[in-house]
Amino acid sequence: MSKRVVIPGKAVQGERPEWEPLIAIAEELVGEFMWMFEVAMENGDSVHAYKHSDTRRYLHLGESGTAYRYLGDGSYEGVDLAGLLDEALSSWRHLGAIAGQLAVCERVIARAERR
Repeated sequence: MSKRVVIPGKAVQGERPEWEPLIAIAEELVGEFMWMFEVAMENGDSVHAYKHSDTRRYLHLGESGTAYRYLGDGSYEGVDLAGLLDEALSSWRHLGAIAGQLAVCERVIARAERR
């Protein structure tokens, strides 16, 4: 069993959106997300929080290419990108996503699995 690595981070700004981390993994879905804020991680990564407009689930994506899960109390852990995408997008089908949107989600998740 691998040990969970908890990385502290602190929100540093919420004024200047940075879309590149999201574009790099899901360019087709950028319009479905809102950029929320940037977090400076103790490991040196800059993480951007994106909230899906329908599912209200977050993607925390580092400029390093790392996907993170927020654990609460300013703590994060690195996670599998495909799993994080699936968590953020899976409930969309129940919230009225159309077939084309769901197909894009499946492609984005499959591409993340191959990374």
